[in-house]
Amino acid sequence: MATTLKTSIETLEGFRGGAGAAFAEVVRAYTPMLRSIVSRYWRGAFQREEAMQEIWSLAYRRRESLDPSRLGEFAAWLATLARNRCVDLLRKQGREIGPGFDDPSRGLESLPASGGQERSVEASDLRAAVEAFAQKLPSKWRSFFDLHFKKELGYEEISEKLDISRARCKYLKRVLVNRARKNKKLMEALGRGDSHAP
Repeated sequence: MATTLKTSIETLEGFRGGAGAAFAEVVRAYTPMLRSIVSRYWRGAFQREEAMQEIWSLAYRRRESLDPSRLGEFAAWLATLARNRCVDLLRKQGREIGPGFDDPSRGLESLPASGGQERSVEASDLRAAVEAFAQKLPSKWRSFFDLHFKKELGYEEISEKLDISRARCKYLKRVLVNRARKNKKLMEALGRGDSHAP
């Protein structure tokens, strides 16, 4: 499991030791790889960004577990940690984990170009658009919005959690997607809304 990413051993040692500048450099270098991995688990930008934050937080907390003599394998360590965290998050949401999700070789074969800073600002804008939209919704609508669009749960699970019918779920989705269409950033954050299967 090899990757072409290069980060100096000094930087990785600094990351392992908790140095802020080293952590920032590692985030810049490896964010494209993580985005590639995370995008296989979630369609919407909001969900992907939430997962990215979870992964970096976990990587920082577990940095001391890195073997100093194997820092050259950092990309593989981070990719495995990211994949495992994605699977954990999906399981917490009660989502089915499809075939291939538990394959540890996923995520390192095609790494996108860098540009993490711009994507971070864009993701922040997308998150803000989602939150602003959700805050304006009545309580029951907001619960549906969170469960279907943010957590990507299906109608069956939502029906049980909110004690509403599948027909009501479809109605709520249709109305929310129509409202969301007026906001390009929101539609982007939701994975274009219509792509969420019933």
